[in-house]
Amino acid sequence: MLAALLAGCGISYGDGDKGTELFESLTVGGDLVTGGQVTIELAYTQPYAVNISVACVLIAKGGQDEAPSTTAAPTAAPALTPEEPNATATVIAIPGPVPTPRHKVLDILQEQIQAKPDETPIEYSTPVPGTIDGAFTAPEAPGAYEVRCYTPADLNNAIRKRITIASR
Repeated sequence: MLAALLAGCGISYGDGDKGTELFESLTVGGDLVTGGQVTIELAYTQPYAVNISVACVLIAKGGQDEAPSTTAAPTAAPALTPEEPNATATVIAIPGPVPTPRHKVLDILQEQIQAKPDETPIEYSTPVPGTIDGAFTAPEAPGAYEVRCYTPADLNNAIRKRITIASR
């Protein structure tokens, strides 16, 4: 059960330069012109003994999505132990997930990353690397777009790459 809860943990980064604990990189290529055939390659390392759902979407960057919210403001935590009544735990505000895009143009893919073959605890195991390839036809409107791949179970576990679609 713990592995299933951990499967979606991660942090979102821009431009595809950095990955998360699951996603290594996102490469976008092909014919980046209106109506062109665009390809993506999502590299990952699977550290978990559970299957993980992955989805990739194309987002138009013409508008501004709402900023992520955070959890409630941190408050003082209770004492850690009766022996140390003045010691307190540090409570951390956790950022909310990146909002669901209001400008989604299309769904690129939905795939399952298979569970790693052994059930060795994460701290002692070697993640299994792999890639997911996808393709789509570029929109007919030139402009700024973003390819975003994420785990639906945890929207914070995402990687994205900004692209520009040029006119033919």
